[in-house]
Formats: sequence, structure tokens, C-alpha cells
Amino acid sequence: MHSLHFSVKGSKSNPALVFLHGFMGSGNDWGYITSALSDSYYCVCVDLPGHGMSQAIKPDMRHGFRQFHRLLENSLKHLGLREYSLIGYSLGGRLAAYHASLKPKGLQALVLESAHPGLDDDAQRSARLRHDRTWAEQLKQTSFEQMLNNWYQQPLFSNLSELERQHQIEIKRQYDPAPLALMLEATSLGNQPQLSAKLAQLDLPIALIVGNEDIKFATIAEQLLNQLQRGRRYRIADSGHNVHVGATDAYILTIRQFLGEFSL
Repeated sequence: MHSLHFSVKGSKSNPALVFLHGFMGSGNDWGYITSALSDSYYCVCVDLPGHGMSQAIKPDMRHGFRQFHRLLENSLKHLGLREYSLIGYSLGGRLAAYHASLKPKGLQALVLESAHPGLDDDAQRSARLRHDRTWAEQLKQTSFEQMLNNWYQQPLFSNLSELERQHQIEIKRQYDPAPLALMLEATSLGNQPQLSAKLAQLDLPIALIVGNEDIKFATIAEQLLNQLQRGRRYRIADSGHNVHVGATDAYILTIRQFLGEFSL
């Protein structure tokens, strides 16, 4: 099986941190974060299937989560990493949670930023699948720039200023929408198992990071926190859904604090 594309910073003698970006992102999204943390950690930034330098890897439409888990395991093996902590944002956080739920050897800690553990019933999952297929059709059939404008008008991104919104659109304008559409469907929240119970069984440190302006995901994190054995919740001021962009310095301090608490 293929490996995912990745980039690294820092010394391999330090504890390893593996970063998973969100939908329509790339490993480059973590650049400032990993530059700051590379003094103490070996930072690995992965491009998800259909994204960045991994866009040639076609998402498995029936088993997208399982496919990612195997790709990640193969990438870690290629890197020679036996122990690592996993940090994921939004889609990357959901994929990280799925990977962790399978209890992979070597996983030492999990950081979930604005990540949903899964929907509770078939009706909710069906509704979400329909929702994501609508967006996927926009990616396939409409102007990519128009789709991006529509995407960033969602309530999830309401905290972005117009300048920040245009900056995000400018970054993503270079991407190929076709593999993104496939990945959106393959890893839809509607296709994701409900992971709360499995995460509750894990005896490893789990951090839940949310922005204080993202009320929906702050509530989700609070509900999940109550189920975790070794969970920590961090609600970061002056930030929305994308905490590591909206409050970068506070995010870096939070990661250091969380990992330092467990000497990782």
C-alpha cells in the first residue's frame, strides 16, 4: 500500500508529533506550529488522501476511514516511528480519532481540535451524507472559486473576517477539486462510526481543543470529556473552529502544556 506524503521538522531523537490537517488543507497548514515546536519535538505533517502531495491517492468510497488508518500505519512504518502522539484538526481530528479507536501500537497521546466523535443514529448519518454529497456535487460541477466562496459562508466560519476568508480562498484556489470531492464523500461524518465509546476505553491522554467562539464544538467537547479516562479540555479565547490559525500562540502553549503534563 502507498504511503501518504509527509514533511518533517526537528530531530528524530525527540518525541514524535504527527499532524493531520482539515478538509481542503495540507500539511503546510501546520508550518508555523511545527516550526515553533520543532525545538522539542520531531514534527511530521501528513497530507491526507486527495489533498496536497497525496492527491493522487484515490479515497476508498466504501472504506475511507479504514483506508486512511492503513495508509497512516504504512507512513509511520516508513518513517520508522514506533512511538508518536497524534494531532488532528476537524476532518484530520476525526481520522485521528478513528485511528486511535483501533488501539494502534505506539500511540502515546491524542489531540483532537474541533473534531466530531460521530453521529448517534442512522437518520442523522443519512442527513449528513446528503449534505456532504451536495457539497461534493458543487466541487464537481460548479466553479471552484464559487464553491469556495459558498463554503466559507457557512456558520462554522462566521468568526472569520472578510480578509481572513479571502486569504483562505486564495490558498485553496490552487487545489484540484475532483479528489477533494471524493474525499469529502468517503470520509463524511455520515460514514464515520460513533467513536465516543471506543475513545472512552483508551487509557492514554486525550486533549480536546476548541475555540471559545465555536459553541457547537465546545458543547461536543464537553460531552465527550465526561466519558474519557484521561481527558483534558482546552477552550481557547478569541478563536473559532480553526483554533491553530485563529490563536496560534495560545495553541502552541496548549500543546506544550498538555504534552508536558505527561512528559511526552
